[in-house]
Parts: sequence; structure tokens; C-alpha cells
Amino acid sequence: MKKLIISFAIIMLSCEFIFAQLLITTTASHSVCYGSSTILTVTASGGVPPYTYHWSEQTVDSSSITVSPISSTTYSVYVTDNNGNTSQTNFITLYVSPPIIFNIIANKDSICPGEQVLLAPVVSGGTGPPYVFHNQDGQIVTPPIFINPMYTGCYLLSIEDAFGCIDSSYACIYVMPSPPVGFLANPTSGCQPLTVNFNELYPVDGRTFVWDFGDMANLSLAHSPNHTYTDSGVYSVSLKATSSFGCITELTMNDLISVYPKPVANFNYHPIVSNANDTIDFSNLSQGASSYIWAFGDGDSSSIINPIHLFPNSGYWHVSLIAISDMGCSDTISTVITVNIDEVNLYNKIKCYPNPVFDKFTIESESLTNISLEILNSQGQSIKKIKLTNNVNNINLKELPKGLYIIRIYTDNGIIEKKLVKQ
Repeated sequence: MKKLIISFAIIMLSCEFIFAQLLITTTASHSVCYGSSTILTVTASGGVPPYTYHWSEQTVDSSSITVSPISSTTYSVYVTDNNGNTSQTNFITLYVSPPIIFNIIANKDSICPGEQVLLAPVVSGGTGPPYVFHNQDGQIVTPPIFINPMYTGCYLLSIEDAFGCIDSSYACIYVMPSPPVGFLANPTSGCQPLTVNFNELYPVDGRTFVWDFGDMANLSLAHSPNHTYTDSGVYSVSLKATSSFGCITELTMNDLISVYPKPVANFNYHPIVSNANDTIDFSNLSQGASSYIWAFGDGDSSSIINPIHLFPNSGYWHVSLIAISDMGCSDTISTVITVNIDEVNLYNKIKCYPNPVFDKFTIESESLTNISLEILNSQGQSIKKIKLTNNVNNINLKELPKGLYIIRIYTDNGIIEKKLVKQ
């Protein structure tokens, strides 16, 4: 019996184990950026797992913790194992860099579409320069920073200091709408001079306007102006509309207006001095025309380029020429051609008496129609006109002062003049 008890004691002594010492290693002390988070890690060895982790009076089951210090902070950590053994205590110091103070100043906060804006970064704090700036697309930019926004929005910039700490800021820009602009022209083609009515399509609504008609003439500030093109050619028209905010929209219609050249009508004739029954040769000197219309003033006309014409009798004949271009543009020139009268025959058909005259003056006409009388003083000034309706006409001249007068008698066959003495 004693022998058995001794053997058991020997067996129990041989089952006792010796465990390695419980030790820990931790993340080294280091610097971090203000406002950033970092992970602290402890690694245990020896002892009897599982381990319990004691972080600065916080007991957790994890070997790692995430911290976000706002100032330099020292963290402590130790580990206990399953047998209650305790490791040494380690200390980790996080050195927090000063915060970056970053703002963006925009020289304009309200602009027209595409207008340039200067973004000026203002930086202090952090670990100092050199600073690296990134735009909202991640591209590196160097101040001064210029943008040309087309739409309302906020523009983000980020900054990185010498330690690698990052901050960001933004500037919001309001983009005002562009003013609407549009116009119609009527007509868009025609002969010079061509007057065109321009009609702007939108209500004024505070807008101002500058029209450029393309012909180097004066600009117009009207809403819907009229403009006359005096020279032929093809013209582009531009309209610049400015809103009450100062935003500008410009519309150009290229080659909008076509002005066709006007021909120049001209002619001469031969003989310059003609008598009744003489034919007259007309020479057409017009330029830029392709067709012609002659009117001789006696009811006859012609479309021949160089016509020959015989007037029916003596008198003053108003001859006109209309020159017409291929585009339908026209020009007209007129002149008066004198066909001398047969004075001897005409004088024989008209009798005037008495001369000198006291009160009544008689005019007799033979087989003549459409006769009128004009009395002129010695200076050639007209003082009386009378329509003669009979073959024998008595004219009362009692009111005329004494003196010399000219009697001018108009007939379809010509004009005659006589001197008359009033006593």
C-alpha cells in the first residue's frame, strides 16, 4: 500500500509545466495630422492565451484600437493572459501636428457664363510649406488659380502641407443667365438702296442692344431698327444683347442681306436742235442694265436699246428712259427735248390787237385748240395766266400799270411770244 502512494506522487510532480514570460511589443510613437485617425497595435507573446488588452484604462478584446487625437497624446497598454499574468506596460505617444487653416477667396461670387474668376488660397498652420494644391479633379494646380465657370456651382480645392496633412475648402460661384437674342430681317434681298426692317424676337426685359449691319455704317442701339443699305453687296449682321447684369450674348448671321446693284440710266440724242418732221436718234449710255423702256412723252414708247423717234409736231417733249438690270433693279433718267415750231405758220394763225392797248386786248386763233395765255412783266415775272376757250377772246387789262409786257401764248403746236405796250 505505501508503495502505490509514493508512485502517484512521482507522477503528479512530472505533470507541472513552466510557461514563457508574458511580453508585448507595440506601435512606435509617431506624428499624425490634426483631425486624422490612426490605428495603435499591440502584439503579445508568452504567457497563456487568450489575452486581454488594457488600453489607457480601456479594456478590450482587440489588439488594435483606432484613435483620433486633437492634441499630442500618450497612450498606455498592457496585456493579461488566461492565468492572470500581466505584461509590462508600454507607452505610445502620438504627436499631433498643428491644424491647417485653409480658406479660398474668390474675387467674384456672381459672374456671367464663362467669365474668369480668380481663386486665391489663404493658408496658415500645419507644418508649413511647401504646400501642394489639388483641384476637384485631383490635378495639381499652382496659385493664382483661374476658373471660367459656365454654370452655378461650388469649386473645391485641397491642400497638402510638408508633413502630408490635408485640408480642403471651397468657393461657390453664382453664374447669371445669358440674355436671349434672336432676330428676323425683312426683306433679305433687293435693289440698292435697300431698307431692311430688323425685328428682335424677345421682350426688352432690361436688355440693351448694339446692331452692326456689316456695311461700316453707324451702329444702332434700337430694339428693332430699320437700316438702309446704300451700296450693293452681301452683308453679315450682328446683334449684341446685354442683360441688366452686364452679361452679353452676340448673334451673327453671315451673308444675311444681299443688295443688288442699281443700273445707271443715261442717254443722249441727235440732233440737239431739231425742227418739226425731224427724226431724232437716241443713244443709250446706260450701265449695268439688260433691258430698257423708253417713253417719248407723246404717247409712244419703245424697248429698243437705241431707238429712232419722230415727234408728231413741235413742242417740248419729256423723254424718259428706264434701265432695268437682270435682278429687276431700275434707274430712270428724263430730259426735255425741244422740237422747234413753225413760227411763221403759227404766227399767222394767232392775231393779237390792239397794240398798244388801253383796256381790252383781243386774241383771235384759227383752228387751234388748248390755248392758254401768260402775261409777264418786263423782268420776266409771271403776273397773270388765262385759259382761252374761244376762237376770239377779249382780255381785260385795265388793272395793269402802264409799261412794257410780254404776252406768251401756249398751244399744242408750240409757244409764241409777243411784246405788248400798255398805255
